[in-house]
Amino acid sequence: ANRAFDSMCMVIPGLITCIADAVLRRLADDHASPFIGVLLGINAKDGKRLGFPGFGLSMGGFVEQIETMEVHTPELSVAATSVLDYFSSPDQQRLDVVFDWEKEFILRPTKDLVKMLRHISRAMAFTTPEPHLLLVDGSPESSILLKQYPEMKAYRDISFWWKYYLNPDISIFPNNPIPDSGEDIGIYNRMDAQQSWTWKKGCYQVASLNIALSCCPDPNKLDPKTRKPLKIASHRYPSTATPSFYCHAKPIVKTEDDVIYCPNLPSFADKKKKSDQDNDNEIKVSTSG
Repeated sequence: ANRAFDSMCMVIPGLITCIADAVLRRLADDHASPFIGVLLGINAKDGKRLGFPGFGLSMGGFVEQIETMEVHTPELSVAATSVLDYFSSPDQQRLDVVFDWEKEFILRPTKDLVKMLRHISRAMAFTTPEPHLLLVDGSPESSILLKQYPEMKAYRDISFWWKYYLNPDISIFPNNPIPDSGEDIGIYNRMDAQQSWTWKKGCYQVASLNIALSCCPDPNKLDPKTRKPLKIASHRYPSTATPSFYCHAKPIVKTEDDVIYCPNLPSFADKKKKSDQDNDNEIKVSTSG
Protein backbone atom coordinates (compact mmCIF):
# COMPACT_ATOMS: atom_id res chain seq x y z
CA ALA A 1 0.00 0.00 0.00
CA ASN A 2 3.01 2.33 0.48
CA ARG A 3 6.79 2.31 0.40
CA ALA A 4 7.17 1.41 4.06
CA PHE A 5 4.94 -1.64 3.76
CA ASP A 6 6.54 -2.68 0.47
CA SER A 7 9.97 -2.59 2.09
CA MET A 8 8.79 -5.10 4.68
CA CYS A 9 7.33 -7.33 1.95
CA MET A 10 10.74 -7.35 0.24
CA VAL A 11 13.09 -7.60 3.22
CA ILE A 12 11.28 -10.17 5.37
CA PRO A 13 10.95 -12.83 2.61
CA GLY A 14 14.57 -12.08 1.67
CA LEU A 15 15.65 -12.68 5.25
CA ILE A 16 13.68 -15.94 5.37
CA THR A 17 15.37 -16.99 2.13
CA CYS A 18 18.79 -16.21 3.65
CA ILE A 19 18.08 -18.34 6.71
CA ALA A 20 16.71 -21.21 4.62
CA ASP A 21 19.74 -21.12 2.31
CA ALA A 22 22.19 -21.01 5.22
CA VAL A 23 20.48 -23.92 7.01
CA LEU A 24 20.43 -26.03 3.86
CA ARG A 25 24.19 -25.61 3.47
CA ARG A 26 24.88 -27.60 6.64
CA LEU A 27 25.41 -31.30 6.04
CA ALA A 28 23.93 -33.61 8.66
CA ASP A 29 26.40 -35.80 10.53
CA ASP A 30 24.32 -38.98 10.50
CA HIS A 31 22.37 -39.03 7.20
CA ALA A 32 23.56 -36.31 4.83
CA SER A 33 21.06 -35.32 2.15
CA PRO A 34 22.29 -35.72 -1.44
CA PHE A 35 20.30 -32.59 -2.29
CA ILE A 36 22.37 -30.58 0.18
CA GLY A 37 25.52 -32.13 -1.24
CA VAL A 38 24.60 -30.98 -4.75
CA LEU A 39 23.96 -27.44 -3.45
CA LEU A 40 27.47 -27.48 -2.01
CA GLY A 41 28.98 -29.11 -5.10
CA ILE A 42 30.22 -32.17 -3.19
CA ASN A 43 29.37 -35.84 -2.76
CA ALA A 44 27.30 -36.07 0.42
CA LYS A 45 28.82 -39.46 1.30
CA ASP A 46 32.57 -38.87 1.03
CA GLY A 47 32.80 -35.07 0.68
CA LYS A 48 34.59 -35.13 -2.69
CA ARG A 49 34.05 -32.31 -5.17
CA LEU A 50 31.65 -33.04 -8.04
CA GLY A 51 33.34 -30.80 -10.59
CA PHE A 52 31.15 -27.71 -10.22
CA PRO A 53 31.04 -24.96 -7.57
CA GLY A 54 27.51 -25.69 -6.35
CA PHE A 55 24.19 -23.92 -6.74
CA GLY A 56 22.72 -20.82 -5.17
CA LEU A 57 20.22 -18.01 -5.56
CA SER A 58 20.34 -14.53 -7.02
CA MET A 59 18.96 -11.39 -5.40
CA GLY A 60 16.83 -10.57 -8.40
CA GLY A 61 15.78 -6.93 -8.25
CA PHE A 62 16.36 -6.60 -4.50
CA VAL A 63 19.37 -4.30 -4.86
CA GLU A 64 17.59 -1.86 -7.17
CA GLN A 65 14.26 -1.95 -5.35
CA ILE A 66 15.47 -1.57 -1.77
CA GLU A 67 17.53 1.56 -2.48
CA THR A 68 14.37 3.68 -2.82
CA MET A 69 12.25 1.96 -0.17
CA GLU A 70 11.35 3.68 3.08
CA VAL A 71 12.79 1.86 6.08
CA HIS A 72 11.68 3.40 9.38
CA THR A 73 13.10 0.91 11.89
CA PRO A 74 16.77 0.07 12.54
CA GLU A 75 15.93 -3.63 12.74
CA LEU A 76 14.57 -3.65 9.19
CA SER A 77 17.57 -1.68 7.94
CA VAL A 78 19.95 -4.21 9.51
CA ALA A 79 17.91 -7.06 8.03
CA ALA A 80 18.10 -5.53 4.53
CA THR A 81 21.86 -5.08 4.89
CA SER A 82 22.20 -8.69 6.04
CA VAL A 83 20.39 -9.91 2.92
CA LEU A 84 22.71 -7.84 0.72
CA ASP A 85 25.81 -9.05 2.57
CA TYR A 86 24.80 -12.71 2.43
CA PHE A 87 24.03 -12.95 -1.28
CA SER A 88 26.89 -10.62 -2.26
CA SER A 89 29.49 -12.67 -0.41
CA PRO A 90 32.26 -14.38 -2.43
CA ASP A 91 30.95 -17.80 -1.40
CA GLN A 92 27.60 -17.03 -3.03
CA GLN A 93 28.94 -15.24 -6.11
CA ARG A 94 30.91 -18.27 -7.28
CA LEU A 95 27.81 -20.54 -7.35
CA ASP A 96 25.71 -21.40 -10.39
CA VAL A 97 22.39 -19.55 -10.08
CA VAL A 98 19.08 -21.43 -9.99
CA PHE A 99 15.48 -20.30 -9.47
CA ASP A 100 16.21 -16.96 -11.16
CA TRP A 101 12.58 -16.48 -12.17
CA GLU A 102 12.95 -12.68 -12.30
CA LYS A 103 14.72 -12.78 -15.67
CA GLU A 104 11.74 -13.69 -17.81
CA PHE A 105 7.97 -13.48 -17.51
CA ILE A 106 7.59 -17.02 -18.85
CA LEU A 107 8.90 -19.48 -16.26
CA ARG A 108 11.22 -21.64 -18.31
CA PRO A 109 13.81 -23.96 -16.73
CA THR A 110 17.33 -22.61 -17.13
CA LYS A 111 20.42 -24.60 -18.03
CA ASP A 112 21.76 -24.45 -14.46
CA LEU A 113 18.42 -25.57 -13.01
CA VAL A 114 18.30 -28.63 -15.28
CA LYS A 115 21.93 -29.31 -14.36
CA MET A 116 21.08 -29.29 -10.65
CA LEU A 117 18.08 -31.57 -11.12
CA ARG A 118 20.19 -34.03 -13.11
CA HIS A 119 22.86 -34.19 -10.41
CA ILE A 120 20.26 -34.73 -7.69
CA SER A 121 18.65 -37.52 -9.73
CA ARG A 122 22.03 -39.12 -10.31
CA ALA A 123 22.75 -39.04 -6.57
CA MET A 124 19.69 -41.20 -5.92
CA ALA A 125 20.25 -43.47 -8.96
CA PHE A 126 17.23 -42.10 -10.78
CA THR A 127 17.23 -41.24 -14.47
CA THR A 128 14.68 -39.28 -16.47
CA PRO A 129 14.72 -37.67 -19.94
CA GLU A 130 12.75 -34.70 -18.59
CA PRO A 131 14.39 -33.57 -15.34
CA HIS A 132 12.60 -30.20 -15.42
CA LEU A 133 9.33 -31.99 -14.62
CA LEU A 134 10.74 -33.00 -11.24
CA LEU A 135 9.79 -29.54 -9.92
CA VAL A 136 6.12 -30.10 -10.73
CA ASP A 137 3.70 -30.92 -7.92
CA GLY A 138 0.95 -33.50 -8.09
CA SER A 139 -1.97 -34.85 -6.13
CA PRO A 140 -0.85 -37.36 -5.04
CA GLU A 141 2.81 -36.34 -5.21
CA SER A 142 4.23 -37.01 -8.68
CA SER A 143 7.83 -35.83 -8.24
CA ILE A 144 10.15 -38.41 -6.75
CA LEU A 145 12.64 -35.65 -5.89
CA LEU A 146 10.14 -33.56 -3.93
CA LYS A 147 8.92 -36.72 -2.20
CA GLN A 148 12.42 -37.87 -1.33
CA TYR A 149 13.73 -34.42 -0.35
CA PRO A 150 10.93 -32.27 1.16
CA GLU A 151 13.50 -29.59 1.95
CA MET A 152 13.88 -29.06 -1.80
CA LYS A 153 10.20 -28.15 -2.11
CA ALA A 154 10.51 -25.65 0.75
CA TYR A 155 13.61 -24.16 -0.90
CA ARG A 156 11.76 -23.84 -4.21
CA ASP A 157 8.70 -22.18 -2.67
CA ILE A 158 10.53 -19.80 -0.31
CA SER A 159 12.80 -18.47 -3.06
CA PHE A 160 9.85 -18.08 -5.43
CA TRP A 161 7.83 -16.05 -2.90
CA TRP A 162 10.76 -13.69 -2.45
CA LYS A 163 11.15 -13.16 -6.20
CA TYR A 164 7.38 -12.69 -6.49
CA TYR A 165 7.37 -9.88 -3.92
CA LEU A 166 10.23 -8.20 -5.82
CA ASN A 167 8.10 -7.85 -8.95
CA PRO A 168 8.11 -4.11 -9.81
CA ASP A 169 4.54 -4.30 -11.13
CA ILE A 170 2.41 -3.73 -8.02
CA SER A 171 -0.82 -4.45 -9.90
CA ILE A 172 -0.07 -8.19 -9.88
CA PHE A 173 -0.73 -8.48 -6.15
CA PRO A 174 -4.37 -9.51 -5.66
CA ASN A 175 -4.81 -7.95 -2.21
CA ASN A 176 -2.88 -4.74 -2.82
CA PRO A 177 -5.01 -1.56 -2.78
CA ILE A 178 -4.25 1.55 -4.77
CA PRO A 179 -1.12 3.24 -3.28
CA ASP A 180 -1.88 5.96 -0.74
CA SER A 181 -5.61 5.35 -1.08
CA GLY A 182 -6.10 4.62 2.61
CA GLU A 183 -7.73 1.28 1.88
CA ASP A 184 -7.02 -1.72 4.08
CA ILE A 185 -4.85 -4.50 2.72
CA GLY A 186 -6.83 -7.65 1.95
CA ILE A 187 -6.29 -10.76 4.02
CA TYR A 188 -5.90 -14.27 2.61
CA ASN A 189 -6.29 -17.57 4.38
CA ARG A 190 -3.03 -19.36 5.08
CA MET A 191 -4.15 -22.35 3.04
CA ASP A 192 -4.66 -20.10 0.01
CA ALA A 193 -0.94 -19.32 -0.02
CA GLN A 194 0.10 -22.85 -1.01
CA GLN A 195 1.92 -23.00 -4.32
CA SER A 196 0.91 -25.38 -7.07
CA TRP A 197 3.44 -26.04 -9.84
CA THR A 198 2.35 -27.48 -13.19
CA TRP A 199 3.91 -27.76 -16.63
CA LYS A 200 1.99 -26.36 -19.61
CA LYS A 201 3.04 -25.18 -23.06
CA GLY A 202 6.75 -25.56 -22.41
CA CYS A 203 6.93 -23.60 -19.16
CA TYR A 204 6.04 -23.76 -15.48
CA GLN A 205 2.68 -22.49 -14.28
CA VAL A 206 2.74 -21.44 -10.63
CA ALA A 207 -0.62 -20.81 -8.97
CA SER A 208 -1.42 -19.49 -5.50
CA LEU A 209 -3.77 -16.95 -3.89
CA ASN A 210 -6.29 -18.08 -6.54
CA ILE A 211 -4.22 -16.50 -9.34
CA ALA A 212 -1.21 -17.30 -11.54
CA LEU A 213 2.04 -15.94 -10.12
CA SER A 214 4.92 -14.30 -11.97
CA CYS A 215 8.17 -12.70 -10.83
CA CYS A 216 8.49 -9.98 -13.47
CA PRO A 217 6.04 -7.74 -15.36
CA ASP A 218 3.99 -9.06 -18.24
CA PRO A 219 5.47 -7.56 -21.47
CA ASN A 220 2.13 -8.04 -23.27
CA LYS A 221 -0.05 -6.32 -20.69
CA LEU A 222 -2.63 -3.94 -22.15
CA ASP A 223 -4.31 -0.88 -20.77
CA PRO A 224 -7.88 -1.92 -19.81
CA LYS A 225 -9.33 1.30 -21.28
CA THR A 226 -7.29 2.00 -24.40
CA ARG A 227 -6.22 -1.60 -25.07
CA LYS A 228 -2.76 -0.30 -25.92
CA PRO A 229 0.44 -1.92 -24.59
CA LEU A 230 1.49 -0.60 -21.21
CA LYS A 231 5.01 0.51 -20.42
CA ILE A 232 6.88 -2.30 -18.69
CA ALA A 233 7.64 -1.38 -15.10
CA SER A 234 11.34 -1.65 -14.30
CA HIS A 235 11.16 -0.22 -10.79
CA ARG A 236 8.35 -0.02 -8.28
CA TYR A 237 9.43 3.39 -6.99
CA PRO A 238 12.00 4.92 -9.39
CA SER A 239 14.53 7.21 -7.76
CA THR A 240 13.77 10.92 -8.23
CA ALA A 241 17.49 11.67 -7.79
CA THR A 242 18.37 10.47 -11.28
CA PRO A 243 17.95 12.75 -14.34
CA SER A 244 16.18 9.98 -16.25
CA PHE A 245 13.19 10.33 -13.94
CA TYR A 246 12.53 13.77 -15.47
CA CYS A 247 13.78 13.64 -19.05
CA HIS A 248 12.73 10.05 -19.95
CA ALA A 249 15.65 9.85 -22.36
CA LYS A 250 17.14 6.77 -23.96
CA PRO A 251 19.74 5.61 -23.23
CA ILE A 252 19.35 6.19 -19.49
CA VAL A 253 20.79 9.48 -18.24
CA LYS A 254 22.74 9.01 -15.01
CA THR A 255 25.33 11.81 -15.11
CA GLU A 256 25.95 15.06 -16.99
CA ASP A 257 28.27 13.23 -19.38
CA ASP A 258 25.28 11.27 -20.70
CA VAL A 259 23.73 14.59 -21.79
CA ILE A 260 26.83 16.55 -22.82
CA TYR A 261 28.02 13.84 -25.17
CA CYS A 262 24.57 12.96 -26.46
CA PRO A 263 24.70 12.82 -30.29
CA ASN A 264 21.32 14.57 -30.59
CA LEU A 265 20.87 17.31 -28.02
CA PRO A 266 17.30 18.31 -27.13
CA SER A 267 15.78 21.19 -29.06
CA PHE A 268 13.58 23.93 -27.63
CA ALA A 269 12.12 24.98 -30.98
CA ASP A 270 8.79 23.32 -30.28
CA LYS A 271 8.60 24.89 -26.82
CA LYS A 272 8.94 28.55 -27.94
CA LYS A 273 5.98 30.84 -27.86
CA LYS A 274 5.18 33.20 -30.71
CA SER A 275 6.20 36.19 -28.58
CA ASP A 276 9.61 34.62 -27.98
CA GLN A 277 10.12 34.11 -31.70
CA ASP A 278 9.21 37.76 -32.37
CA ASN A 279 11.75 38.89 -29.80
CA ASP A 280 14.40 36.72 -31.44
CA ASN A 281 13.61 38.31 -34.82
CA GLU A 282 13.93 41.80 -33.33
CA ILE A 283 17.33 40.91 -31.86
CA LYS A 284 18.52 39.63 -35.23
CA VAL A 285 17.37 42.83 -36.97
CA SER A 286 19.05 45.09 -34.39
CA THR A 287 22.33 43.18 -34.58
CA SER A 288 22.35 43.17 -38.37
CA GLY A 289 21.69 46.90 -38.50
